[in-house]
Amino acid sequence: MSNDSNFTVLADGPRRPRAPRPPSDYSQVLASAQSLGLMRRAYGYYAVRITMLAVALAGCGWRSPSWGTAGTRWRSQQRSASC
Repeated sequence: MSNDSNFTVLADGPRRPRAPRPPSDYSQVLASAQSLGLMRRAYGYYAVRITMLAVALAGCGWRSPSWGTAGTRWRSQQRSASC
């Protein structure tokens, strides 16, 4: 069912091979970073950082039951310290 007469041939004959392009600066830096392992994901690092953030937020009183009172206590302490 294909009809080859709909295609236009732009150049007849064999194609000449292109000269290889020199590597770009980005590709060189990327290759060196990959060879050093700098592009690998650090799942342990992510887990530690997320755990530290959760502990810090829990320690500051940013839990759901205390949302309404956390700001009030902070403001009252700030007022008493500034007087």
